[in-house]
Amino acid sequence: MWFELVLTGGLLNFVVLGKPADGGIDWNPCDGREMRVTAERPVALSGRWVSHRCEVRTGPKSLLRDYEFGYNTSFTLHQYYYSDDCTTPSYSLTIRGVLNEMKKSWMLPGAVDVDYTVTRITVMPYTQDQAELLQAAVLKICPLARFSAQSWSPFFSQEIFNYDLYPTTPLAGSAESGVSRIDVEFDCLEALNFTFDELYLIRLQRRRWRMPDDPGRHNGTIASRRELYTGETPRVAPADSGQEIHRPVSYLADFLIKTDSEITHCPVCRAIEAARSPSQPPVLRDRKHQPPFLQSELAGQWHSVSECESRPSGSFIRRILTLQPDSAEWQGEYQHYTEPDCQQRSFTILGSGTFTLEEPYALIPSAQKIDFLVVNASVTAHLDFVLQQLTAPNNSDCGLGTWFLNSPKDITPTNGCRLLGLTIPNADFNIVRLERDTFSNGLLFLGQDYQESAVPHPHNSPEHFENSATISLRPTSFQPALLQCPPRTQQRTTLSSSAATASSSSGGGSFSSTSKSLLTAHRRNHAERLKTTFSFIMKLSLFVGVPILLQAVAR
Repeated sequence: MWFELVLTGGLLNFVVLGKPADGGIDWNPCDGREMRVTAERPVALSGRWVSHRCEVRTGPKSLLRDYEFGYNTSFTLHQYYYSDDCTTPSYSLTIRGVLNEMKKSWMLPGAVDVDYTVTRITVMPYTQDQAELLQAAVLKICPLARFSAQSWSPFFSQEIFNYDLYPTTPLAGSAESGVSRIDVEFDCLEALNFTFDELYLIRLQRRRWRMPDDPGRHNGTIASRRELYTGETPRVAPADSGQEIHRPVSYLADFLIKTDSEITHCPVCRAIEAARSPSQPPVLRDRKHQPPFLQSELAGQWHSVSECESRPSGSFIRRILTLQPDSAEWQGEYQHYTEPDCQQRSFTILGSGTFTLEEPYALIPSAQKIDFLVVNASVTAHLDFVLQQLTAPNNSDCGLGTWFLNSPKDITPTNGCRLLGLTIPNADFNIVRLERDTFSNGLLFLGQDYQESAVPHPHNSPEHFENSATISLRPTSFQPALLQCPPRTQQRTTLSSSAATASSSSGGGSFSSTSKSLLTAHRRNHAERLKTTFSFIMKLSLFVGVPILLQAVAR
């Protein structure tokens, strides 16, 4: 059985029970049977797509998505919002509209730009308190009689956006009509701080893997599933853009799975499938593994689950993070690529330092505070064009001595690299969440800052950390997961020899007196007033200038 019906407060809810007894045919990222993931062309969206885990958006907001696209270009999308880790529903949004046009994205290789029109959005509260809050918020933005005629109630949908795609109502003031256009078309989405732009950028891909040998059942055949990535729009504009961005420039961390896939290890998918209507929102079981986490649980090597992670401005990366709790040290490798398949590497950044696991994070019950201190870093250029940028006369503060292709350059002696926006020493006041997938593989989520920060602070120095009175929040959403395979399949490695070379060249990996001073202040005052507006780890993912130029070269 995939789920059970539970009667709670007069509402039948679909509650996840867990994975079935049968091993099934789903993809295990740790069994080494995966084949190459391919983008699908042409894009065929028709069908139903659902979340595969409880998603956390900036805010924080926890939600599950249930999207259905018709063969006639129409779509109906359900978003279920929760007050916790998808166990207590607050309200849902139902978004209806039509797809107009699809074309190859000019900004993000491998993606598709979509033009669409939203025609109707309704909201359904699930508690009386939520109904009253939503009605009051909507009335502030849209003081219309239709919203104040009667009190809102739980499990009754309310229309908060309407666009007449084929208008037949005459304009207001027309002698032929006593109905104002405002009674037909209105937009009250600001009341919910909601903008729907994720469909502007999508990527549809098929993941294939070889079935385990099982005579009489699978016989080594190839299985597959389809995954849909939708776009993420930056909440803040880049520092040098001078304007806001209203279209996605990267993908959301969580993808959607096509429900016609034979996915036996996705109980969340099945629970959403069973909830065919907003009046019966899917409800997940309480998380078994809640903070505080033990520092020893972070031990080992963690690497990107997906082949390629997208970042704003057309950057694609792979991450490898090694945590050593005994010595409280971390080592990170951040591989940047020019295209979404991560075949052509452009440059690599290696970093190391110490970390401290702090108290649970009040804003996200399933997360815990973690502070990273960066004390060493090196950069390796893999393309001539990148090498030319890093060795330009105006970039003399990016490492000492001569640069060579495919050879790491220690940037610690120059206190970082201004071209990359990196300053050393530096601190990242982050959050962490630990999970296990249905195959018992470890999943580690770190916070995603670049959606919430203002502009990069120009003085990420020890003095800035110690004297700053600026109060900034930690992240309230997560990057894509990092994976740790069980010991039988995991090959635990330390930082590559190039990183070791970088560490030794900066004093054998020992901290300078300035770094020691910063570490002491960091551990003593881990309060959020010390947090910089841009973390080091996120800077590694946001090399804005070079990827755009590299795309032009790659094309």
